[in-house]
This record gives sequence, structure tokens and C-alpha cells, in this order.
Amino acid sequence: MSEQRYEKYWPGTLPVITLEIHHEPGVLPSAVGVVFRHDEQPEIELDAEADVSRARSMAVGRSSQLSKVRLELDIPESMVAGRYKVGGVWLETYGGHVYRYEGEELGPMAEVGFEVAEEPDVKPALRIEFSEE
Repeated sequence: MSEQRYEKYWPGTLPVITLEIHHEPGVLPSAVGVVFRHDEQPEIELDAEADVSRARSMAVGRSSQLSKVRLELDIPESMVAGRYKVGGVWLETYGGHVYRYEGEELGPMAEVGFEVAEEPDVKPALRIEFSEE
């Protein structure tokens, strides 16, 4: 079995994540969040949160809906390099219910992750010229 490949990001990048929410028609998600934890240092976390009002929702059969939410994951300059995986997800509804998903409840999502790489120490090349503006 081959090792799963993880997308590599550098501090300062802003990857976009899509979270699918399968819910009953009367359950209206209002906000969601995904927590990523460092593989070797689980106390180090990176959060992505979004307001679901921007989500597109469509019917799936008679008794279910599917909402897709885009979350931006801001990787700060101080982020510790290494592999991060989903450690938890939370969802809040317009009715005020808050649902948390951790451990086994995450299912295959627990293996979703990315790698933060250290910024290379390579001096950029520069060029200067006069503009005609």
C-alpha cells in the first residue's frame, strides 16, 4: 500500500477547502469549522471557518439536501512545518444547535490533510527599469 500524498503549502498561502454537508431540509447550517492538527504535535492546530449563508444547497432525493461550503485556510507565517490532518469538524445551525465531529465520527475525513513546508532560504532575483507612465 502506498503512502497517501498530501498537498504542500507554504506559510502565507490560502488553500481553499470544500466541505459537503448532507442534511434534512429543515436543518439549516449557519456556520462550520474544520480543525487541522499537526501529526507529531497535536496541540498545534490550524482552523478554517465559514459562514454557510454563502453555501449552495440542492435537494438530494425527497428528504435530504446537500450544501457545499468553501472554506479558506490561512496558513500563517509562524506555522510549524509538517503534516496536518483533520482533527475535528463543527457545524452550527440557524436554530442554535452545535454538532461536533471527532474521532471515529470523522470517518475518511480524518485522513484528509496537507503539508506545511518551510519557506526555502533562496534569495529572489530582482530587476528594475523605468516605466513610461
